[in-house]
Amino acid sequence: MRTLLLCFLISIFLSIEPTHSKAKKIRKKQKSTLQLLGHLSKKELKATMKFYSKSLGQKCSFCHVKDKSVDLNDSITNPSIRKRLKHKEIAREMIRMTQEINEKYLNWNHSEGRKADQVNCMLCHRGNKDHLIEAMHENMLLMKKRK
Repeated sequence: MRTLLLCFLISIFLSIEPTHSKAKKIRKKQKSTLQLLGHLSKKELKATMKFYSKSLGQKCSFCHVKDKSVDLNDSITNPSIRKRLKHKEIAREMIRMTQEINEKYLNWNHSEGRKADQVNCMLCHRGNKDHLIEAMHENMLLMKKRK
């Protein structure tokens, strides 16, 4: 009887996962929604997102939807939410582009050991959600109209 009870208790003990591994699985699941930045720590991710926000001159809601009850796969979703999701897709493409440029062309060190400067959002956007060249073109057109 003791052996049976001991085997039963051991089997229960072995079937219970430690809470830290559950937390690890939850974090992995959360990170999996980060398609391009899942390798960053929480602190790095927050700093990166703040940098993106500043580079584009926009708030987080420009790309992100706070309401978790919204079905993002629903094709009849509110147009403003669809627009945000479009912004998010564009942002992902831009992140891929800058990562590729940095890996392909700027993945070297200067002779004194300093890493090569990297391309990032601010380089072109300068705090404007529109691309710098487009913004410059619009400004030039406005200046011509004034003359």
